Amino acid sequence: MTRAVREGLKTALIAALLALAVLTARATGMFSDVIAAVANSSPSGAAYISNAGGALGNSGGDPDVSVSAEAARPCAIVVTGAGGARAAAKYDDDARDALYERTGSILNEALASASAPEKCAESEWRAALSSPGVMFEYYSEIPLSLARVWLGAAAEASGISVHRLCLVFSDGPSSLYYEGSDGFYRAETASLAGEKTVPATYSDLVEYEFERDERSAAPYLWLTDGSEHRAASVTNPLSAEGAAGAVLSSFGIGGQQSPGYTESDGTRVYIAGPAAVSISPDGLVTYRSGAGEPNAAIDEAGTDGSDAGAVTAAKTLPVADKALPGAVETARRAVSAAGSRAGGARLYFTGAEKRGEAYIINFDYFFSGGRVFFQNREHAASVTVSGGEIAEMTLLFREYTAYEAVTLIPERQTLAAAGGEFKLGYSDGGAGEAAPFWYAA
Repeated sequence: MTRAVREGLKTALIAALLALAVLTARATGMFSDVIAAVANSSPSGAAYISNAGGALGNSGGDPDVSVSAEAARPCAIVVTGAGGARAAAKYDDDARDALYERTGSILNEALASASAPEKCAESEWRAALSSPGVMFEYYSEIPLSLARVWLGAAAEASGISVHRLCLVFSDGPSSLYYEGSDGFYRAETASLAGEKTVPATYSDLVEYEFERDERSAAPYLWLTDGSEHRAASVTNPLSAEGAAGAVLSSFGIGGQQSPGYTESDGTRVYIAGPAAVSISPDGLVTYRSGAGEPNAAIDEAGTDGSDAGAVTAAKTLPVADKALPGAVETARRAVSAAGSRAGGARLYFTGAEKRGEAYIINFDYFFSGGRVFFQNREHAASVTVSGGEIAEMTLLFREYTAYEAVTLIPERQTLAAAGGEFKLGYSDGGAGEAAPFWYAA
């Protein structure tokens, strides 16, 4: 089967799953105006962007950036106790946060003392998942070096990207296992963390798919019984009085410095020296430092021939690049203003690319465990970092608030249709609503 045929089948599958979700919603009279804006493939890995505020900073490209443990929050956590009992959280932000508060420092300690990772067999990885310990899952792969820096450990240059990490408890030092696209890895640690250090409530009946069927097409997926997911109302937080002024202040631009002018579509443009900031009526903020030529990487339509707004796999950097953590941290601080105004949503790091000496760092909103997709944009935010400073940035401000529940087709049925891993997504079609749907990962 050719790649073109595979992609065509995947696109058809996603469209069918999305149509089922929307038809279910329409049957209850909801979301009559929602327009599906999702096409092919899947988003890249993600890590939580803290809602803490922060001004545009200069990391100097140094990988030894300040500790940002909030940025390393996973999208899912499974804690396995003695006898196989488990506590887990995936779509419930509060439950996931509670588990992370109990386990984040344990992973920090383990990563800080971890030996160089070495290849291991898939059977060892599966045994680790079934053993007492903690599993962290990211939306897809993130560089291990980035996760280490976020959690306060020294950067490393192993060149490994990880989708899932599993810390296995034992009577002695714990072991770390990693899973990514290039295989499975194991590292020894000095951590003495054990089950008693994780005061979780073991109440969820959770099992990995390989524990049900060792030949499963999605062996490391774990399903939930519920099929209801909250839809979200969508507003532009910059429409509130004083909000746009606060955004300008974060760029060091005040009204007295630049009274600005208004373009024909209502976009306000402010100039301060060589830098320019524009704020559109729909909440899109664009910044250019004025240093060098504009970089096409942050244009809405993308540069690889893909349609804007499509569910596409983000390009990634060579993960051994030691300057990557500093570039991502600089971008993370720059987009934190949007994260603090996102309501019930959060911003996650969803990919990076290096072009020449510049880094292009992308972020997206996630609501109740699902990534938000747009009709006319590939990412909610895209930041170009050059020389440790922000050169260009586009940032779409959105605020998401949960309201009515939507019943999607059951996860077991979705898995059978997808033939592999799938994820929860939200379609923000620009009509003031974001509807949940499943898509093949």
